[in-house]
Amino acid sequence: MDKKDFWLSEYEKFSGCTHYEIYFNFKNNLFKIEMKKLDNEIVKIGRESSSKGGWEKLRLQISSAKKQQWIIEGKAKQVMTNEKFIEIATEKNLNKGQTCEYLSAKARKQEYKLDNVRFDKSGDVNLKRKKIQVKYENASLTQLRTIAKVAGLTA
Repeated sequence: MDKKDFWLSEYEKFSGCTHYEIYFNFKNNLFKIEMKKLDNEIVKIGRESSSKGGWEKLRLQISSAKKQQWIIEGKAKQVMTNEKFIEIATEKNLNKGQTCEYLSAKARKQEYKLDNVRFDKSGDVNLKRKKIQVKYENASLTQLRTIAKVAGLTA
């Protein structure tokens, strides 16, 4: 098991969610795909900027080929145009990730609350039997040191 596989496995083991909802832009449209586990090929280990501490972190990185594959296979559904997405983000004064959380909550007739809850505590959208972690393409999942802390490991 390589380093990324190990940290992704630990992240998912301690995650407070049961499902993921990933939003992405493709050819000026916003799409979303739901999955129970994160696909190894869409996750990489990156590094924060030095101004944020320079820590290693897990982040999403979805290739155009992967996006296209999901769309062709009918796994990803179009949500709206990218123009409409940016309009909502601007109107609500949210970043793209927060706007995706807002759209996900709204689609489930829930009130959206901006929060900063750690990945192991809860999903972004919580239903009776489903706790959903909502992410926009290229989002950071969390720092490796946070996963280590939650898992009781020394990183």
